[in-house]
Amino acid sequence: MEKDNLEIRCPRLGSPVPFTYCEKTGNEGQPCFKLMDCWWQHFDVGAYLRHRLTAAEYEAFLNKEPRPKISSLLDLIAQARRNSASDDSD
Repeated sequence: MEKDNLEIRCPRLGSPVPFTYCEKTGNEGQPCFKLMDCWWQHFDVGAYLRHRLTAAEYEAFLNKEPRPKISSLLDLIAQARRNSASDDSD
């Protein structure tokens, strides 16, 4: 099965995304924390990740807690303010 051609609707974005996006969209280029939840019906994503990641990376992926949504929102607000301030200084 060619994973590069697989595409599903992302519950976070609300639009279709390819597997390759989900595979690298997490923190620091790691898989999205919802990868297993979204793709388990399409193929054995756990086996794929065990093969692709080191044992330590796989363990960290399984045990990583997602950031609280409020924390992500606050970061986005701060980033927007910084961008707005830099736009105003031009």
